[in-house]
Amino acid sequence: MPAVRDASGGTRRRRPAEVQELLLGAAEKVLIRRGMSANAQEIALEAGVHRSVLYRHFGTAEDLVRLAALRPFREFLGKIRLMTDASALGEPMPLWDLMLGFLGNLFDIVDEHHDFLAMAMSATSPFSAAEQGELRRELDRILDAIVDLARREGIPRGLDPDAIAANTRLTITMVMGAIAYGSWLLPERTGTPQRSQLIEEMANFILNGTRLVPDDGKRADHETPHRA
Repeated sequence: MPAVRDASGGTRRRRPAEVQELLLGAAEKVLIRRGMSANAQEIALEAGVHRSVLYRHFGTAEDLVRLAALRPFREFLGKIRLMTDASALGEPMPLWDLMLGFLGNLFDIVDEHHDFLAMAMSATSPFSAAEQGELRRELDRILDAIVDLARREGIPRGLDPDAIAANTRLTITMVMGAIAYGSWLLPERTGTPQRSQLIEEMANFILNGTRLVPDDGKRADHETPHRA
């Protein structure tokens, strides 16, 4: 198993989860450069490991590529679970804070993996029709899990239960569009210094729409909800 230096300057063997993350990151970089012509040897070389390590953890290069394509959404699901679990165990978060956390985590992850997602999900995606179909099915399962969390947290805070599924996917689409085309369409809202302002504006748009809502009308979204 590949080794890594620890804080004391010595070396230790990487844990399996660390090796898997290393290989997923390497697959993402190689696929951006090479498309589906990338092979297991190139991915292993990028990760700094022997090709046998790739096969030990993922079975085939195709399995690794598929998991790499889903990785950003799985990361987002994990972050949202941590946030909502913390709210469930401690003091419940106001809806406004949950929305800011949802959007902030999503912006961070989509931005980090933007080049790969743009390649994988474009009309000229290098994935075959069969591979795209499988990816869509798996992505649907992940998005459905995100929707379940949004429903669990949103309904007690007054969100429309019939609209949560569509609105959650629309929110994810909006963030991905803002990152992909923000430099053109939102030139004064792109870049790290402006991100918090953009996230607050998006949260306000999602929760209040285009209506002019007085501050008194927004107060409930900023209040800690009562437990059932």
